[in-house]
Parts: sequence; C-alpha cells; structure tokens
Amino acid sequence: MALLISSTTNIGDLYMMDVASRDVRRLTKINDDLFSKLNITEPAMIWYNSFDGKRIQTWVQRPPDFRKARNIP
Repeated sequence: MALLISSTTNIGDLYMMDVASRDVRRLTKINDDLFSKLNITEPAMIWYNSFDGKRIQTWVQRPPDFRKARNIP
C-alpha cells in the first residue's frame, strides 16, 4: 500500500506499507534539506470558552525560542 504521510512540522513524503506485516518504509525525502535548515515548533492545541459559552479549539504556532515568562506580540 502506498501512503503519503504528513505532520504539523513536515510537509510529507511517500511511504510503502507491507499490508501483511504493517512494516512502513519511507521512499522519498523531498524536504529533508529544507527542514534541516528550519527550526519549526509543534503547534499547541488550546481550548477556550467563547462569549456564548461554546468551547472553541484553536492552534498556536509559537516561535522556536518561546518562553512563557516573556511577552511576545
């Protein structure tokens, strides 16, 4: 089975999975050179209550050197 696997910090590559054994093998490394030069953080999921009481899910992409003690615009 052919798979395209992506994550929040990787655009994605092509993989092959053996259906019987479920072994997955990566076939491409298209963006490895680019991502080796970047410092991308995992996004954080945050839930909050809106003015009408509904829960709202948001995602925050913080800078690589983020510290809670520091204010960032």
